[in-house]
Amino acid sequence: MKNAPALKLVELLEIDPHAFRNVLENFPTGVTIVTAAVGTRKVGVTANSFSSVSLSPPLISWSIDKRSSSYEVFNKASHFAVNILAADQSNLSGQFARHSEDKFASVEHTHGAGGAPIFPECSAHLECELFSQIDAGDHYIILGKVVAFTDHDTTPLVLLRSLQNWVTNHWRFAHRGGGHRSTANLDRFLDCRSKAMRQFKHWY
Repeated sequence: MKNAPALKLVELLEIDPHAFRNVLENFPTGVTIVTAAVGTRKVGVTANSFSSVSLSPPLISWSIDKRSSSYEVFNKASHFAVNILAADQSNLSGQFARHSEDKFASVEHTHGAGGAPIFPECSAHLECELFSQIDAGDHYIILGKVVAFTDHDTTPLVLLRSLQNWVTNHWRFAHRGGGHRSTANLDRFLDCRSKAMRQFKHWY
């Protein structure tokens, strides 16, 4: 019996961070604003790294850049909130993606568990107790145990190739009037929109 050939270890080439990010942008994600508060200081960051982890116990995760000035508050806060943005909240997403002395200026919000800010009219909210943190490269992965949530059942905001988009529920659209013909028209429209988005990214 011949011995199996020895496996050769291949040293991976260094991955270009920009190219790697472009590859990841092919995966559509929802858009969230994660918030927390400690004392009188409150913070919020736009994040698309939100993900479910476990149903029992109910755990979710998201990640934050280690260089973020908001991390100090997230690290000290007992709770945080995940605001899952609705399709018409792209401006709010942009406001919390930029550096600002007071991102909450003129932004209506209430307070959830641990004082974490909650924005009205989102698709959903999750209030979480800090569960654990994982040191992962240039980010910290933060896990939260969900203690309360609200589902408004509205169309969510979606991020694809650095462009914010909307997702239409085919079933609702078809049943509002038009049936299969409306759904087919919608499919053609979304295909054209996707091609336009790719061309836009190519230009800029």
